[in-house]
Amino acid sequence: MDRLSGPPARAARQTRRQSATKSQIVTAQYLGLAIILAITLNHANHLDRPARTRSVKRHLMKITAKNSKRIMEGPSMAAAETKVPLSAAWLGGLGAAPFIALAGTIPFLTGNLRMLVVHALVAYGATILSFLGGIHWGLAIGFQKSPDIVNLKARLTLSVIPSLAGWAALLVAETLALYILAIAIAAMLWVDIRATRIGDAPCWYPKLRIPLTCVVVATLLFGANV
Repeated sequence: MDRLSGPPARAARQTRRQSATKSQIVTAQYLGLAIILAITLNHANHLDRPARTRSVKRHLMKITAKNSKRIMEGPSMAAAETKVPLSAAWLGGLGAAPFIALAGTIPFLTGNLRMLVVHALVAYGATILSFLGGIHWGLAIGFQKSPDIVNLKARLTLSVIPSLAGWAALLVAETLALYILAIAIAAMLWVDIRATRIGDAPCWYPKLRIPLTCVVVATLLFGANV
């Protein structure tokens, strides 16, 4: 009787232990994500009204260098500058949709089709990561009336790192690639918030990036663990 029931029982216990271990790992990963997002939101909250006003004034100074007729001042302008443009909100939301669609279908697929969808998720994530870096390239070369060469080199160098990280993600196993992309996209959120605080990015940019980053990072981690 022991011979018949012993090995299956041990196999069942081992399976349960492996399942519990995997669940603990997934829980720890999502807990880490929650901590990262909490820290990021704390940084975003430091974009208080005085900071936003200073940022708006810097933007206005840059704009008036090209067109003095666009000078605007006062709290109403600050409120307008912190509102996410409707086109940016729509395009940002549509840009996040493929992450949700691809990651959401992975659990229901098997074989080659599953591999194809996972690879599509990695490829799209690498594309978006490269796009986020390209934004900072544009910010670095824009409004360069009297550029600080050292600062410009640093900002341009930073702007190409996401493209290199995305390229690296395409060269490794899919699970590792999804982790790389999740970490890199979360890190770019910090870069974006910092750029806004010093007046290099629009005041509304963190309001757009924070929810989108939460969705994207969550879908990438979900895809890596299903």
